Amino acid sequence: MLMSGAGPVRSAVRAPNALRVALFVSAACLVAPLARAIEPTPVISPAQAEQIGEMLGIGTKDLPEQCHIVGVSIDHAVAVAKYACPTAKAEISLQHRDAEVGAGTVTRTEKFSLVASGKPHVPQELVDGITDRVRRREGSFEWTLLPSASRDRAPKPWWPAWIISLALLFGAPLSGHVAGALARWLRGRDLLRGSIPSLVVLGATVALAVLVATRRWHVGLWDSVLAGVLFGTGAVLGARGALARVGWASVLLSIGSAALSLAVAEIASRTLLPAPRAIVPRDPPKLVLDDPNAHTGPFQPSGDWKQDACAFLYPDLHPGVLESRAPADDGGRPVVLHVGDSMVQGCGLPISESFPARLAEIDPATLHVNAGLAAMSVDYYLLHAERWVTRRRVDRVIFYVFVGNDLDEIDQQMPCCWGGPLLDYGPDGVRERCSRPASSADALAWHSPLPYPLRAATKFSSLALRIATLRSRPRPKREHDSRWPHFEAVMRAARDRMGAHGVGFAVVLLPLREALQSAEPKQSEAYAIRTRALETCNRLGIRTLDTWDFFEDAVRRTGPARWFITRDGFEDLHFSAEGNDQFARWLAGQLAGLFAPREAPK
Repeated sequence: MLMSGAGPVRSAVRAPNALRVALFVSAACLVAPLARAIEPTPVISPAQAEQIGEMLGIGTKDLPEQCHIVGVSIDHAVAVAKYACPTAKAEISLQHRDAEVGAGTVTRTEKFSLVASGKPHVPQELVDGITDRVRRREGSFEWTLLPSASRDRAPKPWWPAWIISLALLFGAPLSGHVAGALARWLRGRDLLRGSIPSLVVLGATVALAVLVATRRWHVGLWDSVLAGVLFGTGAVLGARGALARVGWASVLLSIGSAALSLAVAEIASRTLLPAPRAIVPRDPPKLVLDDPNAHTGPFQPSGDWKQDACAFLYPDLHPGVLESRAPADDGGRPVVLHVGDSMVQGCGLPISESFPARLAEIDPATLHVNAGLAAMSVDYYLLHAERWVTRRRVDRVIFYVFVGNDLDEIDQQMPCCWGGPLLDYGPDGVRERCSRPASSADALAWHSPLPYPLRAATKFSSLALRIATLRSRPRPKREHDSRWPHFEAVMRAARDRMGAHGVGFAVVLLPLREALQSAEPKQSEAYAIRTRALETCNRLGIRTLDTWDFFEDAVRRTGPARWFITRDGFEDLHFSAEGNDQFARWLAGQLAGLFAPREAPK
């Protein structure tokens, strides 16, 4: 006799085939939503808004067809930019390259789908110009992955932000006034007569607010200063009994006058000035900010390519970071350090399928270390290589210069170097700007956002959004014409510093897929960059291996899909598994000659 609990199970097993199919389909319908909720979805994080804005043209005045950008809005995974042109109004949206797009002209890049529409039509020159901007900048962009369950969540409510703003603007001075009035009542007379005592109290409240709020709780510097100033002002007025003599009517009149002035300024901003070139925030701002140095301690890949790159620059703060790429014991073998960007790291594949890993299999008598970090350039390669040679025994260092974007990404802004480039350039050569990363408190002070009430007002205020735009403009970047002088300075420094450590140094030039599969590869911009980089290295006496002819011949014979990643018709610029393997086999036969002894000049 079966137990009662087993009855339904036994009945289901004995059910007719049609019922079994129905039960199976029902189970699949229940499991599918759960699987979809677990599957990660690419989104644009708030920290990436500025980068997306640059791609779409914020901050530039040379858009094609005399167009100018009206504004940019970001909604989770879609960024939409509106443009005003002399003959048309256009709209271009950025989405993930695999996203389902709506109506409009669709252009796909390595990481994005651009959808363009306009009235009466969108200028093709504008689409081409924005597409070019995206392609030049997308190498350093990584989509943020979130669970799909959060993909369609409603925006967070803004009313808490307005309550916090009112608490800062009115609660702080009222609290200070109560404290000052209480001290005045206890002493039985007016206090803080004269300007010097008042300034001392005001400065003390500001200093205390910064010490407690910014350094301990990670509140922005300007919010701490605002709270300290308002509290201190209220305390001084309360201690002096000023409000009792002036009267509340005068106070309310002052507040009303200030509100009226702001209203007039808001109307002027909306009616007399063009729309602010800023991204309207989707979610309310944070009062307590994230710790900028949260990624310290034992190294764990974070998925944030800049944070991971910074960890390798400060290995003493991230134990195990070097060991994540090479064992501490080299077994007495020669060590070759392969330094580069995502082309070396093996983006799109497991790192075990990168060409340095394949070299290690082909040449097990040598320890080949993959020191590639995505979206980095030669300025980073220099510092990265120095970290290795000063902490490990390294016999040879190879810089892989990718002609696709290494020149464009030199001197990029890094979070571990005050949001600026890694190197300074002077008559005596290059110098590291940040031998140590900024502390959490220092970074918060340096990169503090605008006061919280102003950030909260950007949701509805054109004036606040305009002020935020002026404040949040990125620091001036290096002049584009300086990239070649800086490239040469870095190569010279690498040659000299590796030589000072007794380490062999060489450069390998990597080609760009798009140029290789064009009708005239040697007429492309990438080939011109390759030629100039090769001339620079030869002039500096650096051993250099040019891979262009090898890859051009291979692509011409077998097609690019064998050598580079191709998914669903999308042409990735990174090597495929077979491309990494074939390149490693060819490279293994070239390294001996690359580092062969040279005859002394006669």
